[in-house]
Amino acid sequence: MLAGPFLIILAQEIAGTARSAHELSQSTAHHAMASTHTWLDVVLVAAGIIAVVVTTFYTLLYLIRPGEPSGTHIKRRILEDRGERSR
Repeated sequence: MLAGPFLIILAQEIAGTARSAHELSQSTAHHAMASTHTWLDVVLVAAGIIAVVVTTFYTLLYLIRPGEPSGTHIKRRILEDRGERSR
């Protein structure tokens, strides 16, 4: 008995949601095509690019040449083969 009115109300809600979503997409569509960039946008993008380039540079640098010549560095203890086997 409740299925009839419930389905009508549900259909109206779905139609209303679809209509408001369509109105929202129509009202903001012109913003996607806007080509106005403020100085803040340029600064933020430039800072992001610089951060990525510097991080990539140091990542590759320390990956290729770690620069740990010390004989007491912990990697020496880990990499030395003393003939011991793990349990």
